[in-house]
Amino acid sequence: MNCIVVCLFLLSNILVVRVWASETPLTTDTLPEITVVDSAQVTTAGKSVLDRQTIDVLPQADGAITDLLKVLPGIQFGETSNSALTGGEILPSEISISGGRFYDNNFMIDGMGNNSLLDPTSSNVTDESDVPGHSQGLFLDSSLLESITVQRSNISARYSGFTGGVVEMETRNPAQEFGGQLAYRTTRSEWTSFHVDRDQREDFENSDNYDVQPSFRKQHSNFSLDIPLGEKMGILLAYAKDYSKISLNLLGETGHQYRESENFFVKYRFQPNSKVDFSVTALCTPYTGTYFRKDTLNSKYELDGGGYSLNGEFIYTADIAKITLMGGGVRVKIAVLLQLIFMHGLLLIQPIGVQSSMVKLVWRVDMEILRNLKIILPWLCMASLCRSSY
Repeated sequence: MNCIVVCLFLLSNILVVRVWASETPLTTDTLPEITVVDSAQVTTAGKSVLDRQTIDVLPQADGAITDLLKVLPGIQFGETSNSALTGGEILPSEISISGGRFYDNNFMIDGMGNNSLLDPTSSNVTDESDVPGHSQGLFLDSSLLESITVQRSNISARYSGFTGGVVEMETRNPAQEFGGQLAYRTTRSEWTSFHVDRDQREDFENSDNYDVQPSFRKQHSNFSLDIPLGEKMGILLAYAKDYSKISLNLLGETGHQYRESENFFVKYRFQPNSKVDFSVTALCTPYTGTYFRKDTLNSKYELDGGGYSLNGEFIYTADIAKITLMGGGVRVKIAVLLQLIFMHGLLLIQPIGVQSSMVKLVWRVDMEILRNLKIILPWLCMASLCRSSY
């Protein structure tokens, strides 16, 4: 009996649905056709890309490029990169990619090499017989980036001169609309909580060594202006500055050390049509570190670093190929100024370093097959068959 009731209930529902469907008028209206054109993103094992949208939401302590790479796998930072003892330093942290040495990486800005040929393993700023170096020649601010690509493995043969990884930085292009931005951030030791052993607190608070910085003030600012010059060209002007003041004990009084890094950036772009793209980029990144010798009066000296570059890029996109012509020069300088030491009534002049520079000129032509492979492949197959017949 129960089975008969259930069957009658289901049959009634089916009849109701059929009657309702038959009463619903049929329409011939259809949605308009939408064509979506896009290219699939090719992902390669061992390769990571951070675009502008991702860079904007990542934490940026000092505006350094390497600060953005902490979210990527296969990248190791030095033990002093996150040390609470050196909160006043502003130089980019050294990194190791896939276990390689930190000076074996290949840094590139807009296709140009950014590796320093000076001794990157030397880091002692008080050594009178050597000049400290860095693995990067130019210290680009992250606010100028359009994207950053890190390759840890499966790296193309087009790169050379390294045994670690590749870090490619692409600077952003001028916007098509007039506009600009201004940013500022700061931090200081008063906003920091140091957890120091009770027995070492007095030595920490009265530190006279730049490796232990109990008191510092650090600030970062950047400014950019996009100026369109018609519909086909535009200019981007940008400036960024990192500044730090470090207070240490000097002969019972307070002595100050300073760090300053600047970015002067100009980029011009011209696109007369959809196939031609021409750009010229000028970048200057001076760096100055002011130090003094321990327990020595009037012993301030400066470390000058950074450099400048000028490069141009011409891209022509044909029906079957993309041709890129790139050329430019990079000059990297690290110099230590003369040191004046007043000791025991004697004035000593000691040259503790020399100026070193590196000039690099690169021209590269890249051919990338984009479309119409059906035209090229038959010729390649024919040539291969003719070669095998001989």
